This record gives sequence, C-alpha cells and structure tokens, in this order.
Amino acid sequence: MKRFIYLILVLFFIASCEKDSIKDPGDCDTDGCDTIVSDIDFVLSTDTLFFEGQETKSLFITTDPASRVEYKIIAHPDWITVIPESGYIDHNIVEIEITSHVPDGFLGSLDGMLDIMSTSGSKSVYLDMFVDEQFLYSLPDSLKIPAYANSQELIIFNNGNIPIHYTATASNNYITLSSATDSILAGQQGSIIVSANREDMQTGQYSSMINLTINGEAETIDVLVDNLIEQKLMLDVDVIDAEYSKVNDVMVYVSATPSALNIYDVSSGTIESIPLSFSPTSVSVSPDGATAAVGHDARITYVDLNTVSVIKTMNVSCDVLDIVLTNDGWAYAFPRRDQWERIRCVNLTLPYDNEVLHIGSMIYAGTKARLHPSGNYIYGANNGLSPSDIEKYDIQEGQAVFLYDSPYHGTHPMGGDLWFSDEGTRLITRGKTVLKLSENPSQDLIYNGSISLQSNYARIKWLDHSSNNNELYIISTDGDTWDEIHSPYIYVHNANNLVYKHKFELEKYLVPGNEENNQGGGIYDAEPYFVFGNSNGSSLVVLTKAMGSGLINEWAIQIIEIE
Repeated sequence: MKRFIYLILVLFFIASCEKDSIKDPGDCDTDGCDTIVSDIDFVLSTDTLFFEGQETKSLFITTDPASRVEYKIIAHPDWITVIPESGYIDHNIVEIEITSHVPDGFLGSLDGMLDIMSTSGSKSVYLDMFVDEQFLYSLPDSLKIPAYANSQELIIFNNGNIPIHYTATASNNYITLSSATDSILAGQQGSIIVSANREDMQTGQYSSMINLTINGEAETIDVLVDNLIEQKLMLDVDVIDAEYSKVNDVMVYVSATPSALNIYDVSSGTIESIPLSFSPTSVSVSPDGATAAVGHDARITYVDLNTVSVIKTMNVSCDVLDIVLTNDGWAYAFPRRDQWERIRCVNLTLPYDNEVLHIGSMIYAGTKARLHPSGNYIYGANNGLSPSDIEKYDIQEGQAVFLYDSPYHGTHPMGGDLWFSDEGTRLITRGKTVLKLSENPSQDLIYNGSISLQSNYARIKWLDHSSNNNELYIISTDGDTWDEIHSPYIYVHNANNLVYKHKFELEKYLVPGNEENNQGGGIYDAEPYFVFGNSNGSSLVVLTKAMGSGLINEWAIQIIEIE
C-alpha cells in the first residue's frame, strides 16, 4: 500500500513539472521570473539604442513562436523613463517607449543597460546618449493684434542646451516692444510684449515687423494691427420703438431701463430724455413734429417735444401694441391681444379720458399701423391671420372708421407691417409687396410691384424713403418672426423701379478684451433695427444693436453720410 501511494506522488510531480506556468503580471521581480517555457524565444527589435539629447524611441518585443509571455523591466539608468514597465506579450508585438532626459547643463556622453526579465528568458539593451551643444529655438512667423486688444505676447522658446541672446527692434512706430534685448537659459522661454500704437491710425489694418537677432541669426516676424475707431453713439438704454420727424430732423425713441422718451437731435448730436411713469411699448410722432404719443399697457403718455415735457398721461382700455398720433391730438391705440378687437380712439387734447371705439368691421389684435402722409387715413397690417392683409381706416372725423382691406387675399405677401413713400402714393409691406394708393377706393391698394432682397426668404424689417434721393433704405431679415436674422447692411434701392443699387455696411461693435491678458474681446456685427433719412437726404440715422456681444449696453446710433 505504501508503494502504491509513493508511485502516485511521483507520477503527480512529474506531470506538474511538464506543465507550462504563466504567472500573473507583477510576479516578476529583481530576482527574475520563473522560466517555465524554455522553447519560446524572447525577441527584441534591437540590442542598442542611441540618443542625441532628449528623445523618445521605441523598442519592440515579440516572441517566436507567438505566445503569451509575461515581461518586466527590472533595471535601467536614471536618465531614462520607460512606458510601460511590465505587461504581457500575447501573440503580438509590444511597443515600449524609452525617453532620454538630459540633466540641466549636461554636455558629453552617458550609457547604461536596460534589463528585461520574462517568463521565456531575460535580455538587455545597451543605451548610449551623447549630448553636444545644441542651438535651437522656436518662435511664431507672425503676430496679429486684434482691434479689441492693446497688445500681444511674443514667446521665444530656447529648445537647445545652451543660453541664447536676442536683440529686437520694430520696423515702424505702429508697435512698441517691451524688451529690446535679453538672454534665455536652456530649456526656458522669454517673452516680448508687442503693443499697438493707435494714436495716428484710422480704421483699418496696419503692418509692421519685428527684426530679431538670436545668437547672430536674423529673424523677421510680421505684425498686423487691426484698428477700429467707433464713430457711433453708444446708448445706455434698450430701445423699444422709434420714429423720425423730418420737420425738425430729430429721432424720437422710447426705451426701457429706465423708461424714457428720448429725443436725438441729428444736427447737434445731443440727446434729451423725458422720464416716463410706465414702461413704453410704442411711440408715434405727430406729422408737424410738435408732439409725441407713447403707448403703454392701459395708458397713453402725451409729450410736448418742443418743451421736452409730459403733457398728460391718460387711461386706455387695452395693452397698446402700436400707436398713431395726428397733428390735432388724436391718438389711435392698436391692441396687442384678445383676437378680434377695436381701435381705441383717444382725443388727447381733452382734459379728461376720452376713448371711443372705431366704427365698422373689427380688426385683429396685433395689427401694426401707420398714418398716411395726408393725415386723413391710417393703414393697418394685420398679424396672426392667414393670409395677412392691409386695411384702411378713415380718421377725418376723429373717430376711426374701418373702410376696406386690399383686394388680395394670399395673392401677394403682406407680412404684418407697412411703410409709405414720402408723397404717400405707394405702400410697401414687410412681405416686399408694393401697393399703389389712391383716394379712389377702386384704385387703392393695387399691386404695384415687388422688392427683391438678398434671398427669397428675406423680409423687410424697416424701410424709409427719401424723395430727395429717389431711394429706398431697407433693413432686411431672414428667418421667421421668432428667430429673425438681421443683415448687417442698409440696402439701397431705386424708389421708382425698385431695383437694388448698393448697400451700406454698418460700423461694427468693438468689445475690449481683458486688460491683463487681452483675451475675451471681439468684433461684432451691428444689427440694424431702424433707419431714417434726414430731411435733405444727406445722411441716414440708424439704430443698431450688437446681439450676443456681451456688452452691457448693446444699442447705438450710427450716422451714414450719403455722397
């Protein structure tokens, strides 16, 4: 029985010795890995690696035949790093990255051995590094100082192992350099602050150069300076609505934060403001330029523009979306909501609230309206109806009377807003449709052409006519009512044949960068909302906004001179 047990143990030991054994990662140590698989060759791509300074080189390890073998780096000199230091060769090729590091200020040679232990044997790679004097540096080919920044930093990197010395000069007086000469140690960087001198610059781009000499080598860096001189008048309010009096050459606009009616005198460039007790929704200026009416929610404010004062504030039974004022003090308030509605007709000259509703067919809430140049009629463009249309109301007796709408119902796009030619013979809609006007109802609101804009989807945001220049000045938008995309131009069309002539590009907005690092600034397109031609046709007054710029105050007034 003892002999039988002994025989079993011997056979078990022999069988165990014949089996391959691969240990888990990390079982190899400095004393070596258990080499069980003796018939697998551990193959290296090279047995020598040579470095010239700091470099990264690859060592490839495989097995013959392909098999699963564990390896570990057990020794290497301290001037290299190895990634990865252990792992498996599992029927493929393993790449090990070996990076040499040059001690500070070292010149000469270093060598050592990289020892690798594996479950199929151990091998070594001879490492040799020779460091000679290396004169290396890097710098940009060009610099640009944007309009929103005062300077840029020129970085010079010393990539060699010896110090470098530089001298720098500017080719002209458009830029100033913070440092004319300096030294940079090996592996370090130096910087020159390049500042723009904008005192003698106009709007545009200015070129300069930095001439460098680095350890006797000549280098040239191109420098481009963007300059933008803002001529526009920045406003510290948000504009709600605006109108223009060609009688006095003043633009009247109402604003929020704070609520006010503002009078901009084009000739002097000055602004006078009248505080309002309620938030404004719309404004209308009388044809004689003497008074203005401001719409609010349930109120109307009557203003004397000559004395720059509020005459009175009166109640009105609607939230006023749009308002129209006549010379004789009648104000017509168009409701914002409640679907089918009536125009509120208010005689502002009476000492008490005097509201009457218009006579005839009802209008739809959201209607935008304008006073015809004759002063006898108001034309309205309804919104929220399909198809949209243009309506006419008689106001000669004070109380408005609905007369009729256009003979077209979907034939020509109307778009929900309208403007007149100076003489009142034509009406232009937001939908680019032009209608001929007449006292004769059978000849009134008759199709008279269409205006072509920059795209088929573009609509008219605002329009003004100059009879002196025979031109239409148009602000257009793409997109829909909820996501309008403003074009940063004023488009000019011939007023007779409606043909496009040219466009005025609006002055951009300059947002300064951070004073410390000149970052975070930018240049933003001006998006126009209102355009008015002055009385003699010599200039345009444009209200613009810098959408998405991050400016606290985004609105501005820009004057465009017409040659």
